Amino acid sequence: MPGRMLAMMVTSLLCFVGFASSAFAECPSGQVSCNGKCVDLKSDEANCGSCGSTCKRAHACNQGSCQLECPDVQLACGNVCVTPASNPSHCGGCGKSCASNQYCSLGMCQQATCPEPKTVPTKTTTKTTTSQPSKKTGSSTSKTPRKSTTKAR
Repeated sequence: MPGRMLAMMVTSLLCFVGFASSAFAECPSGQVSCNGKCVDLKSDEANCGSCGSTCKRAHACNQGSCQLECPDVQLACGNVCVTPASNPSHCGGCGKSCASNQYCSLGMCQQATCPEPKTVPTKTTTKTTTSQPSKKTGSSTSKTPRKSTTKAR
């Protein structure tokens, strides 16, 4: 019986040591253990700033905080991505608005000008039509002439 007790204690100790080593893994400098996995809290999107803090879609972990990440031609203005080359509310940069009579082109507000309307002369003709009443006849005569039925004597 004492042998059996010793075997159970050794097994329990090995299980505890195995669990402890995976849960409290020794991590390289700059990383911490989150659920037994070594991560960098400054750049890990599933553990950004702290274990279990996940960044939303279109966000990246930068220096431990989730930040909006925009495509190359766009710029993060607040919590939205904008195209400063053509966005009249953020023309050339965040918050740079064009006036109501301007548009944004290549990151610069441009005056919206319309060409003067051209006057095209038109001919006005009056077409007069007269309608004539249709002639109705009361008899039903044929249009082909009838042959004479009398014989010459």
